[in-house]
Amino acid sequence: MDIHRCRFVEFPAAGISSLAFSHTSNPAASTPPDLRLAVGREGGGGDIEIWNVLNGDGDNINSNSAKWTQERILRGGQGQTVEQAMAGGKLRLFSIGGSAAVTEWDLTTGVRKRQAEGNFGDIWCFAAQPRPQQQSQQEQDQPRSSQLLAAGCSDGSIVLFSTEDDDLRFSRVLVARPATKKTKVLSITWRDPSTVVAGYENGSIRWIDVPSRRTLRQVTLGSSGGGGSTTSSRSAVVVVWTVKCLPDGTVVSGDSAGELKVWDARNGALVQSLRTHKADILDIACNARGDRLWSVGTDRRTVSYRLSTVPGVRTQRWVELSHRQYHKSDAKCVAVFESADLGGVLVSGGMDAGPIVQSLAQAPVSTARRARLFVAWWQQQIHVYHVAKRNQAGQAVDHQGKDYSLVGTLQLKGEEHIESAAISEDGSLIIGSTSAGVRLFQVRIDTGGTPRLRSRQIELPASLHRFGARLVGISPNSKWVYAVRMDNTVVVSKLVVAPTVATTKEKPRIHRAITKLVIPSTPTLPTLGGGAYTAGICSAAFSPDSRVLAIGTLGGAIAAWTLTGEEAAAADHIAISASGTLTEVDVSTGRLTEWWRRNRDALTKTKTKKMKANRANGGAHLNTEPSLGPG
Repeated sequence: MDIHRCRFVEFPAAGISSLAFSHTSNPAASTPPDLRLAVGREGGGGDIEIWNVLNGDGDNINSNSAKWTQERILRGGQGQTVEQAMAGGKLRLFSIGGSAAVTEWDLTTGVRKRQAEGNFGDIWCFAAQPRPQQQSQQEQDQPRSSQLLAAGCSDGSIVLFSTEDDDLRFSRVLVARPATKKTKVLSITWRDPSTVVAGYENGSIRWIDVPSRRTLRQVTLGSSGGGGSTTSSRSAVVVVWTVKCLPDGTVVSGDSAGELKVWDARNGALVQSLRTHKADILDIACNARGDRLWSVGTDRRTVSYRLSTVPGVRTQRWVELSHRQYHKSDAKCVAVFESADLGGVLVSGGMDAGPIVQSLAQAPVSTARRARLFVAWWQQQIHVYHVAKRNQAGQAVDHQGKDYSLVGTLQLKGEEHIESAAISEDGSLIIGSTSAGVRLFQVRIDTGGTPRLRSRQIELPASLHRFGARLVGISPNSKWVYAVRMDNTVVVSKLVVAPTVATTKEKPRIHRAITKLVIPSTPTLPTLGGGAYTAGICSAAFSPDSRVLAIGTLGGAIAAWTLTGEEAAAADHIAISASGTLTEVDVSTGRLTEWWRRNRDALTKTKTKKMKANRANGGAHLNTEPSLGPG
C-alpha cells in the first residue's frame, strides 16, 4: 500500500505516578502465570494500565526474552489522578488519587468496584498489611480475610481500611490528626503485620504499633544541608518522600535532600546516610533478600546499592554500585520483581510517560583485589577507584577516612556508550569496548601523597580493536584477553610481556596471532532474528588458573575452550637478507625491533662470511604462536 499523505495528531501522554506488581518476589519459585503489573498515571483522567509478562520461549522465560504487553486500560475520569496503585490478596487492585477515598477496581469489567472514605484529609499514601509466612505456596495464594490497608492523610492522620469478606470499608483511625501543627503523611509502609512506619512532611519518621495505637519511636531528620528541591529550601526542613522496610526490619528512607538513610531495625537509630542523588529521592525498592536497593528521584537518576560486608568486622554497610539516567524527566516510582525463571526485573516510571524495564543483572563493576582497585563505567568513561586499607576496627586509614576514592578516569573516543570493561587482577591493565572498537590501557597508581592514575594505551591489532565488542575480559594471570564481537564471534589473543617490564616500563604487546571462535548453536526461537537471538553470547569468564575460557548464551548453552601453549618472553624473528644484511623483527607486531634501529648502521656494513653462509637458512624463527585446544 502506498502512502500519499500523512498527518500527526497530538497524543497527550500522562506521566507515571505509581507501579505495583500483583505478586511478591520469590527467587526460588517460578513466575506465576497470572503475574501482572499495574501502571498508574497522574494525568489524563487517572488511568491505570494492566501489563502482562508474556513468555517468549515456551518454558524458558527470562528477563531478556520476556515480552511486556499492555492488556487493558482502566479508565479514570475528568480531574482524577492516580497517586498510588497497589495489588493485594487474590489480584485485588486498589488505588488512591487526590481525594479521601480508596478505590478498588473490577479487573473483569474495568470499572470501579467500590470506594471507601471517611472524615479525614486527602489520602497521600497507603500500603497493604504483609501476610505472615506460609508453609506452602497454595496457602500463600489464599486471601487473608483480615488484611488491612494503612493510609496516610494530608491532615497528619493515619487510618485503616479493612478488606475482610471481599469487601473494602473504613475500619478505624490509627493516628489521630494533631491538634496544633498539621503535617502531611507522605509515605507509609508496614515493618511487620503489627507495625506501621510513616514518613512526614516535617522531616519525621514514626514507628506505630497497630494493636495499641502507640508511637513506639520517632526520629527527626532536621534541616536541609543544601541541595534538594525548592520545597526543602523554602521550608528549611527535609521532607521524607519515601520509606521502605527490608525483610529484617531495617527501615530505609529517601528525602528531599537527596539522601538515602538506613535506620536500625531494633532501636530506630541512624545507621548510615548516603548522599547519592542531586535532588529529591522519590521512591525506593528492594529485592527479596534485602541486600540490594534501588532509588529514583527528580534528578532522573536510578541508583543501585548493595549491602557490603567489611572483612573482619561484623557490621555491614550499604555502598553505591552505579547510577544511570534512564529517564528524560523526574523519575517518580520504581518496582522490583524476582522469580527463578524470570530472574529479576526493575521497572521505573516518571514524567516522561514511558515505563523503563531493565534486568537486575550484575552492575557494571570490575575489581582488582590484589591492587585494591575497582572500575565502574557508564557512557564513554571508565572510572578507576582505589579502596582504602582498614584498621582492626574496620575504619579507613587513608583517603581522609573515606572508604574509597576516585583516582582517575579513562575516556573512550567516539559517541558510542561503553558495552563492557574489565581490570586485570594485578590492576595493571584495563580493557574497554564499545560497539565501534576495543581499547586496552596499561595503568599504574602513584601512591605518593594523593593517589593518581597513570595510563597509556596499548596498540591492538586491527582485527581486535576495529570491530567493537559487547563483552571483554582479561585472564587472572594477565596473559590472555578476549572480546565477544557484536556479531557473536569470540576473539582471543595473548599478551606478550617481557620479564623486564617492571624495570624498563616497557609496554605489554598483543600477539599478532588472533584466534577466532565460533559457537555452533541450534535456533530455538525462529521469530527472533531467524533463531540467532538465543545464540547470542551474554556472559564469558576465565577459570581461576587462566587455562579455560567459558561462555554462555541466551539460549542456555555453555561452551568452553582450553587455552594451551607457552610463549617465550622475547618474541623476535632474526632474518638475513640475500645481501647478507642482518634484520631483527618483532613477531608480535611485525615491526623492526628497537635494538635493530639503534644498530642498523653498523649491521648494514657488516657482511661476514658467517652471515653469508646463513643465507640459505633464511634466519632463525622463534615459534611463539599461541594455540587453543577444544575443551
